[in-house]
Amino acid sequence: MWTGTEVLVMIGTSQSGGGPDTTSAAAYNPATRTWRRLPDAPEAGWGHPAGVWTGTEAIIWGGADEAGGPGPVDIANNPPTDRWRTLPAGPFNMRTFNSAIWTGTEMLVWGGYDISKPPPYHSAADGAAYNPTTNQWHLLAASPLDGRFAHTAVWTGTEMIIWGGVSGEENGAPISHQGAAYTPATDTWRLLPDGPIPARQWPTAEWTGTQVLVSAGPDLAAYDPTTDRWERLPSGPLPAAATAVWTGHELIAVSDTAVASYRPDTRTWRTLPGPSGLGLMYDGRLVWTGEVAFRFLIDRLVAVHP
Repeated sequence: MWTGTEVLVMIGTSQSGGGPDTTSAAAYNPATRTWRRLPDAPEAGWGHPAGVWTGTEAIIWGGADEAGGPGPVDIANNPPTDRWRTLPAGPFNMRTFNSAIWTGTEMLVWGGYDISKPPPYHSAADGAAYNPTTNQWHLLAASPLDGRFAHTAVWTGTEMIIWGGVSGEENGAPISHQGAAYTPATDTWRLLPDGPIPARQWPTAEWTGTQVLVSAGPDLAAYDPTTDRWERLPSGPLPAAATAVWTGHELIAVSDTAVASYRPDTRTWRTLPGPSGLGLMYDGRLVWTGEVAFRFLIDRLVAVHP
């Protein structure tokens, strides 16, 4: 995640064979091109949590260990002081592959794969809000969506938009609705109309200031929350496994084989130079610094220049 001056990289592993759980955290400063090691986190075995930057803290919640059990991970780090703190327990079960977004005052956590009980596991359809000022959680109103994980979430300034994902249930039942919008001010949900592209796992949603751009592999669509309408946009040159970030005027998308960008004003894609063999993971993330997009690849940080 991007703090305004540094890229924070946080990874963890849990050893099912009896070895110790490990965590690693570091910060990279693009201005000085230097790394610094952060203190070890108080919790280990992270396994696909989600995190947000609040302006002063990095908050991470969710995850599972290598054996599929709950991490759990509910921690926050303050980079200027390099101090970690543990969050109070949330109001629902720990899960992995959940989403998390920052509203300006609260972290909203929703969905994911509930691994708090023995198999068979089930996808969650509930959410909660954490306020770091009061250090308290509260449940969100029940959503109209089916349980899902590997979905995307984005904040528009007034609403959290949830879209895509998969049910994860053993019978393979598809999700019945592609997405919904949640308004914290009224604690209410509304269903979105189904979009012009198929819902997939690991999509990316980015807010442009007027529209939500949803990227799902080569497919791209725009949702306008004011009119409650979708528009299909030109397909991109990337395969299904891709992640994206909004720069302020274009969408940069990165797959394991290519990098491209889309400009809404010209409705055109262009291929960007970039390193080959990026090894994009299904939960890979891009961060935008204002000048460069960064993607962490287990042992290296890759920069994408638009």
